[in-house]
Amino acid sequence: MVQEFRLGGAAGRQPLLDGEAPLEVGLRSLQMAALVGDRPQVAENLRETVPFGRNPLFYRKGPLEMLLGGLELATSLEHASEGVQAQPDLPSTGGELFADGQRLPCEILRGSQIVALHANFLFVKGDLNLRHALPDWGMLLKTESIFILIGIYFLIQREEKKQKHLLLFFGFLIILSIFPGSLTRDGGGHATRSFLLLVPLTLLAALGAETVVKQARYLLILFLPLLIFESAFYFFDYSHRYVFLSQRQWHFGLKEIVLLTKNKTNPVVITNSYEPPVIFYLYYSGYPVKEMQSLIRDDKLLVTIPTGANLSGRKITDREVYFASIDNRNDKEPLKLKPATYYLMKSDLPNHEDYFKLDRVVVKLPSGEPLFYEIKNL
Repeated sequence: MVQEFRLGGAAGRQPLLDGEAPLEVGLRSLQMAALVGDRPQVAENLRETVPFGRNPLFYRKGPLEMLLGGLELATSLEHASEGVQAQPDLPSTGGELFADGQRLPCEILRGSQIVALHANFLFVKGDLNLRHALPDWGMLLKTESIFILIGIYFLIQREEKKQKHLLLFFGFLIILSIFPGSLTRDGGGHATRSFLLLVPLTLLAALGAETVVKQARYLLILFLPLLIFESAFYFFDYSHRYVFLSQRQWHFGLKEIVLLTKNKTNPVVITNSYEPPVIFYLYYSGYPVKEMQSLIRDDKLLVTIPTGANLSGRKITDREVYFASIDNRNDKEPLKLKPATYYLMKSDLPNHEDYFKLDRVVVKLPSGEPLFYEIKNL
């Protein structure tokens, strides 16, 4: 169906795209993508068929090219959502269209600012990266949102001469807080890049709390216990759950593995399956800094592993330390280096359970789950 769309149907007919305006073709392509469910193929077919116009307003790309950019972006986001945890559902900003390797600045800023100021990010889900925040907790407590709303309300209702200046002051602080992070990828939903947003929000919450104390002190009977209980739940999650939920995101265990290799004289293989261990090895092994910088400058720090080792990866140029995964996992004898010490995960050799005995576990996660096994191939 897609192929017929590109070629224009049966033999002898003019191609479907002839005589149609580029924008009309682009809209038709989006409809076809929805019908056939194959957005990448439709986009590729259109690229091969249609000569694009030139328009300096779109980085020298015509409207059809911009539509294709949106089509490809939708495809990439769909694939990314299958393996990567997405940001919270947020209002659409019209799409971030890619052209000549650049994104439209207005779309970057608008999208990131919406993320940073969205209630889902501030009070419900927060930053979804477990190295930045606790899961299922916003960047602020939900109780604080009450004080912030009260602060905003009474700030607007003030009849003082300073009201206008205060509104401008808070508006300037908010823009100043979210603007730097908005210039980066996913910056609006990034906890550390949005850290300065704490300043205006904390001031607004303080203004709301002051208003409650002065004008409706009886509400403290409700708000104060809520704040205490929510804070207690947060610290419980932080001290009891977070260490287990984020153990892999913090790359636990690589330091311990590197320290185990320091006294080894035979070749050592550290698996790449968990996290690329190169930077951890260079730091914890005490690799000479000047020598490392010189090798990196000449692109000689890591070299290709010789064939026959059944390893896929690289090794340190002047040491018998390999950062690699098993190439052929189904080999009857997958460990080819002898003598050598392998530090592997169970997933590295799924068909060779006999290698992964409990007495070979050398590193466990904080949850008690075995992480690295030491296998001596002598």
